[in-house]
Amino acid sequence: MTDRAAEAALAQKPDTQNIEENTDRLKNFARKFRGAGAAAPEVQRELEELQNLTSKLLDVGVAISSEIDLYALLVRIIDEAKRLLHADRGTLYLVDHEKNELYFHVTDDKQIKEIRLPINKQSIAGYVALTGKQLNIKDVYRIPKSRPYTFNKSVDRKSGYRTRSMLTVPMVNHQGEVTGAVQLINKMRDGEVTAFSERDRHILMSLASQ
Repeated sequence: MTDRAAEAALAQKPDTQNIEENTDRLKNFARKFRGAGAAAPEVQRELEELQNLTSKLLDVGVAISSEIDLYALLVRIIDEAKRLLHADRGTLYLVDHEKNELYFHVTDDKQIKEIRLPINKQSIAGYVALTGKQLNIKDVYRIPKSRPYTFNKSVDRKSGYRTRSMLTVPMVNHQGEVTGAVQLINKMRDGEVTAFSERDRHILMSLASQ
């Protein structure tokens, strides 16, 4: 890893102040509904789930912010993101500014050695790193041909794994520079692969961005 990449990665600690503010707003919102008795049971359950999830996110943010070791920090981000969003796999890429490439820094697919990707619009992670946009793809095998990016199916062929849903967000520092990307694969629900939600996207952005 280059020195610049290491410094950039160390800056990717969640903004716990923003998370805490969101938690307080959510608690107040839920309290108003309960107090007025206006919410249907399913709405109340949704509010309780949101409140619980946001509180967990705050706890995770505090824990990650206290991490000093670089590699442990990045592993923690991936592990907590997978746990909170029920993702089967996850990968964290860092930007190599000297070569204008992305490379795996943390991945839980042990069969894959370090892979480098050019930062361009042809790959999913490269597109996210280049544009700073987030991509939430329901099925990577059904990406419309009109999109500039594609999924590299050879990765699945080599590993025997079947990638379906994928959520990829940029890692952004205080200066607004993209320093990497966090990618979650195959959200699991009741043993089945399902798509990542808008809520999942917001949560992953909170973990990946400062």
